[in-house]
Amino acid sequence: MYQVIASAGNRTFKLWKSLLLRKYREKEKAYLIEGGNLLRDAYRSGTEVRALIFCGDLTPEERDDLLGPELAACVRECRTPLYGLAEDLFGELTQTENGRAFLACVSMPERSLADLGEKRDPARRASVLVLDRVQDPGNLGTLIRTADAAGFAGVILLNGTADPFAPKVVRAAAGSLLRLPLVTVAGPQELLAAARSLKLTTVATGLAKAVPYTKAELGQGIALIVGNEGRGVAEELLREADLTVTIPMTGGIDSLNVSIAAAVLMFESLRQEEQNKRN
Repeated sequence: MYQVIASAGNRTFKLWKSLLLRKYREKEKAYLIEGGNLLRDAYRSGTEVRALIFCGDLTPEERDDLLGPELAACVRECRTPLYGLAEDLFGELTQTENGRAFLACVSMPERSLADLGEKRDPARRASVLVLDRVQDPGNLGTLIRTADAAGFAGVILLNGTADPFAPKVVRAAAGSLLRLPLVTVAGPQELLAAARSLKLTTVATGLAKAVPYTKAELGQGIALIVGNEGRGVAEELLREADLTVTIPMTGGIDSLNVSIAAAVLMFESLRQEEQNKRN
């Protein structure tokens, strides 16, 4: 099926445009992705691609040329509905300055805390990243991407954290959003109970009674908690965490961007895990 849409009043176009807002993404359980790399990741991860949206009224040959052989084959195999969208309407959906040749509407994954356990290798006590009210979309996307790169099993988001399916987060996460389980929990007590059920050591970032991260045991099986850009980790979590770590600094700087700090700690965790394997 290939349908061309030229009117802003079209019901399908209005649905796609509504997905630029969080409340409609949550209502429809869907969001938009842009470009070939994310579309490829969506098919590879088994994500449902509800619609593939091209800029303009293209012939089948033009569509295949834009997609390339691998994606064109996926589209045909999955029988993905295809749409051509008038250029001005397409511009209302794209979030990048230079634009993309196509967009896709994809389903949000349904994840639970059980998925974090199922994704873990029984021979490896894999770790998870916990985000406590992280607000900046760029930071959030970078944190998710870095957790994927460092081999973490998933990401737990406490209420108050930015929407992980917002367009800026989707771009910053660069496909990791489609691979890594993301689970939202209501608050600190639910998080702590989840960490206990998964047999994870809770490690919070902070200053009071903190251990330098290089002297902490971070090698495997941790729930690494990083906090809000301005306020840090909630006091309740700092009180009840198994361990608090800090990153020693020199010069006039007393803190790091949350995504940078988390990257340092996650790759230290990976380094220690690899070292433990060799010993």
